[in-house]
Amino acid sequence: MNVILFEDERWQKFLPLVFTRPVGELRIGMLTIADKWKHTLQTTVVHQTRAYLQPLYASEAAPQGYLINARVLPTAYLLQAIEALQPGECLVQDQEFIAGYYNTHEQVESKLFKVTKSIDDAFLLQNVTDIFMKNAEALALDFDTLTKGAKSEPLHASNIVIGNAQLVHIAAGAKVWASTLNTNDGPIFIDKDAEVMEGSHIRGPFYLGEHSQLKMAAKVYGATTIGPHCK
Repeated sequence: MNVILFEDERWQKFLPLVFTRPVGELRIGMLTIADKWKHTLQTTVVHQTRAYLQPLYASEAAPQGYLINARVLPTAYLLQAIEALQPGECLVQDQEFIAGYYNTHEQVESKLFKVTKSIDDAFLLQNVTDIFMKNAEALALDFDTLTKGAKSEPLHASNIVIGNAQLVHIAAGAKVWASTLNTNDGPIFIDKDAEVMEGSHIRGPFYLGEHSQLKMAAKVYGATTIGPHCK
């Protein structure tokens, strides 16, 4: 089985960020929405998007799998509800389609399922401002997901941690020098081969993507996401 992330009629609420990408490729927290589902369900994710974008994301879907609204982020609560679905069943929240277990091509196209179950508290984005307003919550969820079973590299002694040091995760190859890291309001994740230069002050929740750099004496307030290959 795989996951199909589909766009509904609210995709335009995420303009201009989605002119050149599906909603599922938006980044909130530490990962894109598609990568969140790949990581949590350990499966392939394909996009069902607008006609002019579909050739760029063309991929054959499995004959059965999960059809999931691209505006939905995975949480433990939602994953439990999805994994309890039987073929032909779907989940809705306030009359909005959240996810379904499809086993026919018609269900993928029509979004019509034989059994509908109502849920509450799905992490559902409504418009582009949610990417910023809900980023702190998304960062906390991704931190728990990405650090589960993972070992942080030791933090250099030249740094100062304010708050819980367990909420600082340094990935392999990352460099952090002579900086302050405050986790009182959320976790801090420095990803692979990223660099925090001397004299930086960081308040969590914060994510620095792979191969990115935070320049000397930078001041960063949470909740902040800096993607891969950024300065």
